[in-house]
Amino acid sequence: MPQWRPDDDNDRSYSAHTHVKQLHIDDPAQAVTIFAQRNSDGTTPLVLVPSRRFSCSYFLTIPSGVYVLMQKWGAHMDSLEPGLQMLPPWYRIAYIVTRQSCTYNAPVKDCPTSDNVRVQVDITFIFHIDDPKKFVYTLGAQRFDELLSAAAEEACRGLVRRTKHSKVYELRGNRADDMLALLDDKFKDYGVKFTDTKITGVWLPQDVSQALKAATVFDSKMKEHLKQHEYTMSKTENEATLSMEELKRTNNRSEAEAIAEKERAKITIKEKIISAEKKKETNIVKAQQALAVARFEAQAKLDRAKMEGEKVQAELILEAEASAKEISIDAERKAEVMVTQAQASLAAAKNEAAATLAYADAEEKAAPRLKEERKHKVEVAKMESAHEIAQNGRIVMSGASGDKLISNFL
Repeated sequence: MPQWRPDDDNDRSYSAHTHVKQLHIDDPAQAVTIFAQRNSDGTTPLVLVPSRRFSCSYFLTIPSGVYVLMQKWGAHMDSLEPGLQMLPPWYRIAYIVTRQSCTYNAPVKDCPTSDNVRVQVDITFIFHIDDPKKFVYTLGAQRFDELLSAAAEEACRGLVRRTKHSKVYELRGNRADDMLALLDDKFKDYGVKFTDTKITGVWLPQDVSQALKAATVFDSKMKEHLKQHEYTMSKTENEATLSMEELKRTNNRSEAEAIAEKERAKITIKEKIISAEKKKETNIVKAQQALAVARFEAQAKLDRAKMEGEKVQAELILEAEASAKEISIDAERKAEVMVTQAQASLAAAKNEAAATLAYADAEEKAAPRLKEERKHKVEVAKMESAHEIAQNGRIVMSGASGDKLISNFL
């Protein structure tokens, strides 16, 4: 389908054809400035030829930022460092070549398309000189301009010839790589390198452009109607699809909820079973723990009763032993007291008996007749003493004092 854009009829400002030139200059130091200038007639300086030096000149300024081709006695020589050089007059700057990338516009008129419609095409090339010696001595700026113009027209016509007029506007803005490769191949032996090429403008004849405009407008309206129809159909289909999807989602959701409810019921039953099992296990554990605690408490009570019984038994034994010991000590003390008293009584009786005997002896001497009477009194006194001792209760007699006391009774 033909294509047309609103600015195709209005934008018919054709670009001027670029021409590269070789210029003569007086001062080589102005080379960079001259190369930067663009003339209104489309000419672009590419090579500069400085004027010959005076025979008395021994200083030469070599410019920087450009290619400088030196000659000695008219023969090419290697370049020198930029700046002021002290050189005799047979050294000269033969050519100065730009290092900048250059833009070359080449409008081509009456290019026939594949369906034989004549169009005008503007092409822009960007190139630079990468071998100035080859370029200057084998081609030169003038011949390069002629060859480039012819090559550009030939490449452009070949490109347009393969395109229908309905598609020719699509060439605008394209990089045209085939054309770039063709130019690179043609000029690679002359020290020129092409870096880019674009078709900047394409114009159809006025009548063809108007027809293309009408066809494009009609095609646009048809496309618009088709898009509107497609949109309406798509909207209807989308609404139906959404309704079906909503029903499916509702059914799926209900089914999913039923399945989920069933699964929840299963999980609940399983949880209850697990809970009952856990409760059973917990009760068993608690019962076992209670039984163990009861056994432990019973054992503790038994041990405590045994300990208390042993303690009471020990206390009773201690009390009995203490009581027996206390009774024994008290009896011994009483016995000792009684023995002491008996000994005292016995001593008193002995003393009295001795006194009586002494008195009796004295009386015996004085009166033998009283002997028997006094002896009788002594015996009576002994018997009274024994009687007194016997009336004092049970007496434990031990040791020498007991033996002595018994012997006194005998």
